[in-house]
Amino acid sequence: MHLPSISQLLMTIFLLFTFPVVSMATLQPRIVGGVESSENDWPYMVALMHKDLKVTVNNEKFSAIFMAQSSAKVLTGKLVDCGNAFYVCEGVEGHICLISRGKTTFSKKVSNCEAGGGIGAIVYNNVEGIFFGDLGFDGPNIPVVSISQAAGAILLTHLDEEVRFDYSSSGFCGATYIGGKWLVTAAHCVNDIYKGAFFANVGGHNTEKDKSHVLDIAQIIVHVNYDAKGLGNDIALVELVEEPIGVKPVLLASESILNLAITNEAPVIALGRGVQEALSPSEDPALTPGPTQLFEVEINLFSNATCNAGISNYYRSVGGSIVELVKDDMLCAGTQQGNVGTCFGDSGGPLILQQDGQDYLVGVTSWGLGCAVPGLYDTFSRAPYFKSDIERVTSGEINILENFSVNEKPNVVVKTQETDDTFFLSTNRELLLLFVILLMCRFHSRLAFTLIGSLK
Repeated sequence: MHLPSISQLLMTIFLLFTFPVVSMATLQPRIVGGVESSENDWPYMVALMHKDLKVTVNNEKFSAIFMAQSSAKVLTGKLVDCGNAFYVCEGVEGHICLISRGKTTFSKKVSNCEAGGGIGAIVYNNVEGIFFGDLGFDGPNIPVVSISQAAGAILLTHLDEEVRFDYSSSGFCGATYIGGKWLVTAAHCVNDIYKGAFFANVGGHNTEKDKSHVLDIAQIIVHVNYDAKGLGNDIALVELVEEPIGVKPVLLASESILNLAITNEAPVIALGRGVQEALSPSEDPALTPGPTQLFEVEINLFSNATCNAGISNYYRSVGGSIVELVKDDMLCAGTQQGNVGTCFGDSGGPLILQQDGQDYLVGVTSWGLGCAVPGLYDTFSRAPYFKSDIERVTSGEINILENFSVNEKPNVVVKTQETDDTFFLSTNRELLLLFVILLMCRFHSRLAFTLIGSLK
């Protein structure tokens, strides 16, 4: 399965204006040349799992979206029509309200369902297509989903029948548990996704079977200076709704530990899930699902200068000039001979340095030119570079729900996704932006196609 032709066109246009010497030079990661990990070896490894939400009635399934601030839980109940829900709904005690969009706020409509005893609500659009809604911070407490106008019309023919909110899941990025309720991941994994659209599987080796610590997301925090084009400051924090009890977190490495390891070109372990195949910078990956089991690969740390030299050599080989894409907030690792490394689907996952019986997080999988290409290395967000700001947030020193002044605003904690309305895109400009992100980042195919499908 490959990207639709329109995406190829959009990507090519973007490359012609941005990287004229590279044709379809995809920046994408997945574990290549590694081995399946042993169970329980990496308890802090996290899989970010996309929720494919459906509303089901009489064996018919309809795509749906949990509204922002809504409880995101599976629910079953009898469907009752609540009209526009301008007033408290009647006859909905213990049932699910079907509500039409328009005239007043979502919070008011759903509150009238909840006040009547409703246990959940479905809001259908008043124009063509599906939509993204926001209940606000002080809104109702029941689960609320939005559906398309066409789906709403069909549900109106199934009143008094049992309706169900349910979802399947698929992994799209990795993350690392660093203690408390906190995960660290790549910004490009979570920059444009609503917190209710995914969950975290903490410590599971096989995401299909190991579900001891499957947790919903409380909020997403993206670096204020994250650059989607150049992938600078490609780091984000994800707060879970509760702490995964009994899970040992990884330690954030200090700059001194990392610098010594780089000097020694020390071995490190990259973790992730995906198909193991090397790709040249000009190759398009086959968008097929990766494994549910965790894989690992040993590579070595290298200086940023070594990494930039490899990239410049590649650019010169295709008629370009010297470039320095690997910046101070980034970290370089791989092998000179290639054939092993990260690739498409490993985004956000950890790069681990094992030293004196301790595991240290030194990097977060970010980007690369091709996969496991000789002379080219993988690029990671440099964990020690962000260490002090991450610790200020996770220790509670900074209240991330306040409005920060310029002097109070830390490097990492700046953008909460509580009211994000950009998960489903519609305009041509946004479509181009989406494929630029897919091109530049190591996005997992399953999330990519979920997003692409929402544009149709």
